[in-house]
Amino acid sequence: MAQPFPTHVILFYSYCPLSSDDEVMSKYREAQLNLAKALHLTGRLLIGKGKSEGVNGTFSGGKRELDLYCYALGGKSDTGDTRVDAFLAEFKALNELTEAVCIPNFTIPYGEFKWSENDTGTHVFPDTYIKVVDEIVSSGGKLGGVGIEDTGQGYLTPSQFHAAVKQYNESSPDDTVLIDCRNDKEVLVGQFTNAVNPRTKTFFEFPRWVEEESKSGGVLDGKKNVLMYCTGGIRCEKASAYVRSVTGCNVSHLKGGIHRYLESYPDGYFKGKNFVFDSRQTVGGEGGVGRCIYCNAGWDMFKPGNVCTVCREQLLVCNKCECQRGEYHCFDHKDLGEIYFTDLSVFEEAELRGQREGLVNYLEGISVGKKWKSRRRTVMKQMEKIDSFLEGLGGGEKETSAGPACRSCGELTCEGNCWGYFGGNRRREVLEAKGEEMGGHKIKLKANHNEVFAVKKKGEGKRQKNKSGKKKEKGDLSEEIRRLGLNAPLSSFVVNGMRVIPPYFRTLSCNTKGKWAGERLLTMVEREFVTSADPSANERALKLGVMLVNGEVVGREYRMKQGDICSRTICAHEPPVWVGERTKLGWKKVELPYGGFIYALDKPTGIPVHPVGQYFGNSLTIVAEKEIGLEPNTLHPLHRVDKPVSGLVICAVDKEASKLVSNKIQGGSVRKEYVAKVAGDFRDVVEVEGEVDVGGEGGRIRVDRKVFCENPKDGFRIVDERGKSATSEFEFVGYDEEKDESVIKCTPVTGRGHQLRLHLKSVGHPIVGDKEYGGRVDGVGEDLVVETMLQAGVDLQRKGGSAREICPMCTNPSRETVMKLFKSDQLLQHGSRICLHAWKYTIEWDEGEGEGGGEEVIETLLKTELPSWVEGEIEEILMKRD
Repeated sequence: MAQPFPTHVILFYSYCPLSSDDEVMSKYREAQLNLAKALHLTGRLLIGKGKSEGVNGTFSGGKRELDLYCYALGGKSDTGDTRVDAFLAEFKALNELTEAVCIPNFTIPYGEFKWSENDTGTHVFPDTYIKVVDEIVSSGGKLGGVGIEDTGQGYLTPSQFHAAVKQYNESSPDDTVLIDCRNDKEVLVGQFTNAVNPRTKTFFEFPRWVEEESKSGGVLDGKKNVLMYCTGGIRCEKASAYVRSVTGCNVSHLKGGIHRYLESYPDGYFKGKNFVFDSRQTVGGEGGVGRCIYCNAGWDMFKPGNVCTVCREQLLVCNKCECQRGEYHCFDHKDLGEIYFTDLSVFEEAELRGQREGLVNYLEGISVGKKWKSRRRTVMKQMEKIDSFLEGLGGGEKETSAGPACRSCGELTCEGNCWGYFGGNRRREVLEAKGEEMGGHKIKLKANHNEVFAVKKKGEGKRQKNKSGKKKEKGDLSEEIRRLGLNAPLSSFVVNGMRVIPPYFRTLSCNTKGKWAGERLLTMVEREFVTSADPSANERALKLGVMLVNGEVVGREYRMKQGDICSRTICAHEPPVWVGERTKLGWKKVELPYGGFIYALDKPTGIPVHPVGQYFGNSLTIVAEKEIGLEPNTLHPLHRVDKPVSGLVICAVDKEASKLVSNKIQGGSVRKEYVAKVAGDFRDVVEVEGEVDVGGEGGRIRVDRKVFCENPKDGFRIVDERGKSATSEFEFVGYDEEKDESVIKCTPVTGRGHQLRLHLKSVGHPIVGDKEYGGRVDGVGEDLVVETMLQAGVDLQRKGGSAREICPMCTNPSRETVMKLFKSDQLLQHGSRICLHAWKYTIEWDEGEGEGGGEEVIETLLKTELPSWVEGEIEEILMKRD
């Protein structure tokens, strides 16, 4: 199908019960995405989990293609277009699937879609964004208790609403109020005559406004009737129910919103234009309502670059005022208009010090009160920014700015088209480039290669899991580590320089996924968890009672049901890790300047930081807990370090210290220094214009090259313009002419995955041992590794047991079995250990972080011993520079 020009835009929603199962919702999202791509639609669609949400979307595309999409959601599957019908059939099949797992099928009638034309001559959405969410209209959970049965009440058709507004404006009854549910920027360009504007920036603030205005003297106090409206009707559905529950009033709202009203009454009581959430900004109606925030001249156009420099709220700024100002401030931040700016480079030192003094005075005025908490944080961050900028000036001559940079991405050439619906995923890229995080990362424990079910419990790590459940799970895992004897020092289980843990038995369990419901148990196991070289192993596991459902033995034809808990006892064989001649990890307890403490561990190369995949007892944290004398499963790493990398790992047991240091790492307040051994003479690096900057002595370079994750499954990265901005600095230390290898210092300016490894490869000097990124590999003898692993399982083979009877490592202990069940790097081959060592971390504690503050910046230096491959003259050079 040829890609049509997006001539039209549709807006739609439906509150309808959907599944709470992540697997089912993921499949539904995929079907929606396939359908949108087949029809070349761009736009936004939110799919809400649970019985009280539904779908909320807007798409742009050709008229015929949007028609087909509407037919699909309306249940039609025969369009006459073979290619589209195939996708509609898939969509229909999905609905049948949802019915099979007790989710009602739903459709949206064609007449419920709201249409508008796109006369801009360009695309109104940059991409197709479909996401499964908790709320299809975000209220921060405030309206999460409003059920579908509470929506759909108090509808007024456009003609009924027109009559009600007419009566309201002509008689001005004291017991009635007309409320605009939209945000302030939407109201500024158009609203119904005499409507109340709650002046909210997001819908999240609306419930709080209702609560405040219901009190004595508020807008809702004493009212019997409430009229409400919004853009398309979706916000009013839940907002009207909430107002009804809080006030007890008779609440009515405009069905279909302003969109539907303007279709029937283009010259009615709605004055101005209807704000929409795409690059058109407004549709329908006549202008003349909006005013420039500075000169009050008539203006109703939002430009992407005209946003508040403090909160990024879109503003109405006319052309004249835009030319006179480089940055803008909204009504809420107008009092910061002379002292808060993003681009500090345009100001002289005296002006900056004046701004800081103004911020100090401003902070004194908001020093008390919970409602000012966020504002205080904003002001203090700006003061820190000014301090940092002034420190950078150092009394020298200030560089002249080429002009105000974009508030979002910092680029001088950007006109603001990098944010929101103008810029697709640009927000994520910008935040990551600044070293900020979009969300947390939970460590998930996976089981051994001989398992049938992963250790992944439904709801783990999510808000709905209560604290007592987390504490019990943590305690169970701690007890299991003790029972298995895995809490042992590094020197335990060492054979031929390898730490090889003897096999052990574990019982693993998981909840049934939605997509498994109704499926034959053995069919699912063979597809999802292929774990045995013997095809009949899973069937034998059922017969032997090793595999259970809800704690009971089931037959080979058993079909799974939602809520089933499947478990299996496994015989776990962990991959070995190389320790060489090391007998201890090396660790240090470090007190923090303002209370609390952390642990600095010296990680050997090739050992994972925490239990992951097939590694359990052979993980850094479990070994460290024993050597330090901590309870099992209490030590938590605060940052990631690749398995083949050695050196410093920061861990904590205290939540407050963990949060404090983690925020420092994520916020860029930790300087990191690595040492690496690379191929070739590093002084021969060739300059590549715009990407590699060679300055000072030969071999000291700065590399700016984007890092792109080409294969998310294995994390392999490449240098590519599609990637995220990444900067690394390297400094030559010494050269071994006989081996043709150099030792260098490495400083990652940004924190991308595999950044140092990839950048060194890109300049022609890969890290020694790093086969993944072009380095020369010297592995341990494969035959020795295999033989050692097989020998470790001999004692277990003699003990017998049902789980052992279906374990291929026990029933067929051979080289072929080992090679089939383990990857080459798990057998200490092909880049399992590389010459990259995290040497030093320096944590900066800013002025005022401790109680009572302080005048100087305090630094905490964390440092390990240099690795064994740094020796002789090179070691002396490094220590002198240190």
